[in-house]
Amino acid sequence: MTSSETLAARAARLHARSEQLRETTARRRQALERARDHLAAVEGTASSDDGLVTATVDTDGVLTRLELSPKVRGSNPHALAHVITGGVRRAAADARNRKRAVYESLRAEGAVSKVPEMPSPDVGGPLTLSSTTPVHPTTVPARSPRPDRRPPRISNSDHDDGPPSSWLLRAT
Repeated sequence: MTSSETLAARAARLHARSEQLRETTARRRQALERARDHLAAVEGTASSDDGLVTATVDTDGVLTRLELSPKVRGSNPHALAHVITGGVRRAAADARNRKRAVYESLRAEGAVSKVPEMPSPDVGGPLTLSSTTPVHPTTVPARSPRPDRRPPRISNSDHDDGPPSSWLLRAT
């Protein structure tokens, strides 16, 4: 084999390898673009165990929709708040699980090397209005009146009824 044949063979191998890398890069870029779109559209939804409260959050865990059954009317407000908060936490956990699944698919395609850590919230136990223990708010002591915080009276010795001659005034 001559040196020109060796160079031609090596050039062919390098060309084939560069094509393979280009295809892999294009495939990973497409996967990342799809994942970006999927991640932006992720929503998490959860309902209380009794179905009276349904919460939906966006990809960041921000509440976007809250549905309350008419049956919650007349419920203990503290118990209802507990169920709503628990529903939002469950919905946020659902959104995180969906995001994790997108990252897992990216990892399987080789587009990312690892899945980012996403802490799982404590979603608690049963979540129903009937299972919540009524919470009685503790008595909050009345606030003491705020001290008078009016600005000090400004003395304008030059003119009592006109604008000051200087912005450097003395407080009286």
